[in-house]
Amino acid sequence: PHPPPPPPPLSETRTFAVDDHGDVMDVQSVVRTASDIPGLVDVGYRMPEHAYTVRGERVSLGQALKELIEALHSHDDAWPFLHPVNVADAPDYYEVIKCPRDLSSIQRKAEQGSYRVFRQCVADVRMMCQNCRTYNGPDNMYFDCAERLEKFLDTKLRDIVETTVDLPPPAS
Repeated sequence: PHPPPPPPPLSETRTFAVDDHGDVMDVQSVVRTASDIPGLVDVGYRMPEHAYTVRGERVSLGQALKELIEALHSHDDAWPFLHPVNVADAPDYYEVIKCPRDLSSIQRKAEQGSYRVFRQCVADVRMMCQNCRTYNGPDNMYFDCAERLEKFLDTKLRDIVETTVDLPPPAS
């Protein structure tokens, strides 16, 4: 079995409206399958499929995301991350942090189907924690919350597993 050919270069450039947090607002523009990009299916490209298990039980992507996000929301150190940073509390936050993340925006992206694979959500959670550490610096209660929440994330990832499913070769 040979790996699928690389996708051809896109022939058009699209721009998307983004909200204050850098998230794409036009959910209809999210690429979910190879058929969403003109020409990819014609050259035989197929996007890999993924399977998810939570504590050994097969679940959908949505269920895996819900499991993770609910666990993060209920963690004792989640309180600084539940909503976007308020500029009244940190006036220069959005000048320092260029890709802000918070649990409400992560949950919204999950509910809207913006995550194609589980690890995209995990990357957003890690970015949220890193943003906190970058902005606040060590020896700060917010920094400590980010550290503990990310350690908790790592613990949860032992229960939630994402695997790539081998696809049969395309029909000739």
